[in-house]
Amino acid sequence: IQRVLDHFLAVKIAVNKLISTGQCTEKTVRFWHADRYGQADPDYYGDGSNTKCQIYHENGGGVRYEELPASLADPSRDTEYGVFTVRIQDVGQTSSDTDYEGQSVSHDLVMIANVNEQACIEINKKLGIPLVSGGPPSFDPSDHSNIFLSPGNYDITMPSRATGGYVNGAAIIGWNSSRAEEVAGEEFACIGLYENPSGDPYYAFYYTLIAR
Repeated sequence: IQRVLDHFLAVKIAVNKLISTGQCTEKTVRFWHADRYGQADPDYYGDGSNTKCQIYHENGGGVRYEELPASLADPSRDTEYGVFTVRIQDVGQTSSDTDYEGQSVSHDLVMIANVNEQACIEINKKLGIPLVSGGPPSFDPSDHSNIFLSPGNYDITMPSRATGGYVNGAAIIGWNSSRAEEVAGEEFACIGLYENPSGDPYYAFYYTLIAR
């Protein structure tokens, strides 16, 4: 677990360093790597050309590329970390304001790891996130969502090549009793979700890189 936390922290530091120094902007940071799933499609993590803004390149963030340790993984899911734009209740601003280019600024940039249930429980214990009935805080099955699957929906990454901005829509983590309200205001936590009302839950550890 600590290895994953250290990796996410390293990515967060690199993202903010590249932005704060003016080397890159929120909209030019890239998560491309030669071993990444979907690396050949520039719609997702970039095309590998802008090395100074790549988190996993020595010219950019200099972070060592990793995947999720097998001991924490859900065997039915991919072990790659995803990068998503979603809104976390009470993290950053909660209105739907727009920036100077008219893009939504209400969504936060997060990394996601799909983990097994026990790993999710242990992560939350380490982070001080309360358990709910002995398990992780979870979405209600009727309010199902598959947006936290990596790399299943890795196309909702930051930024969008079409607009240069953040993705609109998507479920709000921590919003009311159906969406794991226990994690409202939490920049990192592990939650349970459902792809459909009748399916089994899956678990996603999210870590905020940029609170907006």
